[in-house]
Amino acid sequence: MTRGGKRPGAGAPKGNLNGLKHGRNSRLVQQFVDLIASEPAAARLLADIQRQNERRAARARNDAQRLLDSLIQRIDHANKDRDSVIWELNQRIPPPAWRDPGDETTSNKSPNPINRPI
Repeated sequence: MTRGGKRPGAGAPKGNLNGLKHGRNSRLVQQFVDLIASEPAAARLLADIQRQNERRAARARNDAQRLLDSLIQRIDHANKDRDSVIWELNQRIPPPAWRDPGDETTSNKSPNPINRPI
């Protein structure tokens, strides 16, 4: 039976540094950020680093968007080429010898008597 709330023994063991390694939820990281933020020069340095990271992320998003746009254009071009090749192939395939292209009544007839409808 499940129950809500924190269960006894749930969570990371004491001394686990996963929060420190991954950032966000670590008390040590929060204390470190608070300590650095109290120093104006360090706070400016952190703000500069954050702006630089944001510019890099924006550049990466733009690059990814350009790559995806290019890929979509290539796929569209390939599909147009494929469609034109299929159209050309269909133009070159003659109708079966047993079928008169103008006669719709013979369209279901087959030269093989096994496949003919009863």
